[in-house]
Amino acid sequence: MTYRFAISSLLLAGLAVGCNSAAPLTASVGPSQAPTLTPSEMMSPTHAVSPTRSVTATTPSVGPSVTDTSRPAAAVEPVAFSGRIVCGDPVRTGVDESAADGGPVRVRTRGWAWQLTATMSDRRIEGDYYISYDGDDYLTGTVTTVGTGTWRIENAEGAWQGSFTNIKYPGSTTIVSTVLVGEGAYEGLTAVWESTNHRPVECAWAVRGLILDGDVPTAPEPYTGQ
Repeated sequence: MTYRFAISSLLLAGLAVGCNSAAPLTASVGPSQAPTLTPSEMMSPTHAVSPTRSVTATTPSVGPSVTDTSRPAAAVEPVAFSGRIVCGDPVRTGVDESAADGGPVRVRTRGWAWQLTATMSDRRIEGDYYISYDGDDYLTGTVTTVGTGTWRIENAEGAWQGSFTNIKYPGSTTIVSTVLVGEGAYEGLTAVWESTNHRPVECAWAVRGLILDGDVPTAPEPYTGQ
C-alpha cells in the first residue's frame, strides 16, 4: 500500500508540474482585443490574414449626388424686321463749306444731325431716330456725294448705333447695309439692315434687316497674292 501510494503521489505531482509549465505557452485572444503586430510581422506570410477570419468592412463616406443640370444655351434664330424711316428736322447745325482750292469737291458738309421718324415691325428697333452725316458734294455728272453717316436709335430699353459709308448717284437709288450694335437691354444683340433711299424722289428710307443674337463675322485678313 505504501509503495502504490508513493507512485500515485509522484504521478499526480508530475501532472501538476506539466500543467503549470504549459500555461505560459497559450494565449487567449478575445474578440474585443486583437494581437499587436509590428509592421514586419504584418508583412510576413506567417501572419497573413486567414481567409476564414472575419473582417469588418467599412463603407467609405459618400456625399450627396449632384446632378449637372447645366446645358448649352439654345441657339436663337435671327429675327427679321422691316420698316420705313422719314426725314425730319435738324437737331444739330453743321457747316457747309465751299471748296476754294479749285478741286473736284464743290461743297464739304460737316457736323449736321437730324431727328427722323420711323415705323418698324419689331418694337426693339423702334424709338427716337437720329442720323449724323458728313459728305463731300462733287461737281462731276456721275457722282453727286460721297459721305459717311451714323445712325442712333434710342428707346426706354436701350439703344442701337452704327455707321455707314455711301455714294449718291444722280437720279439713282442708294442702297446701304449698316451694322448697329445694341446697348442697354439690347447688349449682345446686333441689328443688320439694308436701307434703300429714293432721294431726290423722296427723303425716306425703306428698311429691312435682321436682329442677331451675337456679332457679325469679323473682317477677314486680306489675301495678298504672296
